[in-house]
Amino acid sequence: MGKLDETRLGNIQIMHRMALTFCLFFASPAMASADCPEGQRQIEHLAGTTCVVKQPQRIVTLHSLSLSISVYELGGGDRLVGEFGWAPDGEELLVQPTTRYHTSLAYEDGRFEGIGWMDFEKIASLEPDLILGRDWELDYFDQLSAIAPTVMIDVHTSIPEISAQVAEAIGERDAQKQLHARFLDRAAEVKAALVMPQNIDVAFVTSIDFDDLLVAQRFHALSGAMDHLGITPAPAVVEFLEQVFGEGTRRHRAPISLERIEVIDADLLLLPYWVNSIDQNARLDDFDHQDGVSLVKDRMEDLIPGYCAFLKVCQAGQTIIFEGTPTYTPTYSGLMAGLDFIEDEIVGHDIKQIVLDLDFLGNFCAD
Repeated sequence: MGKLDETRLGNIQIMHRMALTFCLFFASPAMASADCPEGQRQIEHLAGTTCVVKQPQRIVTLHSLSLSISVYELGGGDRLVGEFGWAPDGEELLVQPTTRYHTSLAYEDGRFEGIGWMDFEKIASLEPDLILGRDWELDYFDQLSAIAPTVMIDVHTSIPEISAQVAEAIGERDAQKQLHARFLDRAAEVKAALVMPQNIDVAFVTSIDFDDLLVAQRFHALSGAMDHLGITPAPAVVEFLEQVFGEGTRRHRAPISLERIEVIDADLLLLPYWVNSIDQNARLDDFDHQDGVSLVKDRMEDLIPGYCAFLKVCQAGQTIIFEGTPTYTPTYSGLMAGLDFIEDEIVGHDIKQIVLDLDFLGNFCAD
């Protein structure tokens, strides 16, 4: 995080959240532009207040996953001129997130230049009229603002709120509202078809690309979609992470040992993998999902021999192995992919609530 510690960052976020909400959803155009030159708008964000032209034409973003893809999704992709994240430093790149993130967005016509980490000279050479950063880059706000109007996006919030912040900055509020309305309609459709007990919870376990088994309470946009349908993080997982990192932690995953494996016995156990972990050159559309399933099962057996024999969620058939790419981006495309996943993998199944048998698990671990 650089020089900015989590405490200071948390205080900044709390101080600005109400102002952000007001400006994004309630302020009139006249109010929002009162202190800016003609043709500009006043944007409230994590670092304060910035005047931005009504519709920026040369946008630089400082993160591909949470910012660039949102710009494209909102219809501003042809105005993106530079990015830190995807393009190699100093090279022009035909935008390629469709390969990595498997979205349905039309990226094919977009081109931007790669920027090295905080290469202020390169950023200035692109002559941006807007720079989008995150709370991680707050330490560099003054230097970036000397180049062009800079807006710092709070990415530690819900996907609709992230999108609303980006939309406000690039002048695409109507597009964001349309995306949100479509998402709500689709969520209502999936929820109506979802038959399950109340208080269904979920745990995520990652075993690929890591030496240890990692338990997580959330998985990117998939969890955002689940939030709308009443599928919540398993309380045991939340409690475990707070024991590891402290109460109220924003960190969402941690290694877990066999002695604490009971926390993953949620109502649903989801095990993600990534195509790129198996083959760096593989395309998701051409990949055989069963290869991923076999890889995850083999890895789970390596880390926890006989894991399915003592996890009730596994015995109940409520364990799902899935490729995580489509539901990874913090965008409406990610949310919609999450709803598709829920419709395909959960709707129509008789989901039973799992009651932890701590005595049984304790005896297993002792053996």
